[in-house]
Parts: sequence; C-alpha cells; structure tokens
Amino acid sequence: MNKPRSKEIKRYDSSRQPANRDLPNPGIFSGGVEDEKILLALGQLVATWSQLEERMVYIFAVLTKTEKGPSREIFRSIIAQEAKSQDSLITARR
Repeated sequence: MNKPRSKEIKRYDSSRQPANRDLPNPGIFSGGVEDEKILLALGQLVATWSQLEERMVYIFAVLTKTEKGPSREIFRSIIAQEAKSQDSLITARR
C-alpha cells in the first residue's frame, strides 16, 4: 500500500549549484571534451582499437590452429571472463 510522503521534496534552484573554480566562469558546467588535441587523440585510439582486436583474434586463431569464426568467439569469451574476474577482485578488495 502506498503512503503519501511525510516530508515535502526539497528542490534546489540554480543559485545553489556547486562552483567549479577551475573554469573561467565557476558557476557554469559543460559536458564533453573541448580540447581539440585530446579529441583527435581519442578518435585515433578508438579507430585503431577495433583493428588491433581483430589482429589479436587472427594471432589467437594461428596459435590455437582454429578457423577465424570460432576463434573470434573464443577470444571474446576469454576477454569477457577476464574482465569479470578483474571486477570481482577489485570488489573483493574493497
């Protein structure tokens, strides 16, 4: 059964936003990367990453002496399992 709220919801106006002192206008926030050099480097990294993974799949296929299709699936499952185990180790340490 739903009960009505016992307290009113607090709403904050824009004058109470936290200030970011690193910006020229500390009260204004913007999202995204605006530095052109960083954007170009990030774009280059993203464009190269998929090609690198495909080459890793090819090397994996040569090492395991399998065809490219099944080796791609095996490679992806190994990577996914490794990422999951890394996440669980990090969580366990906390």
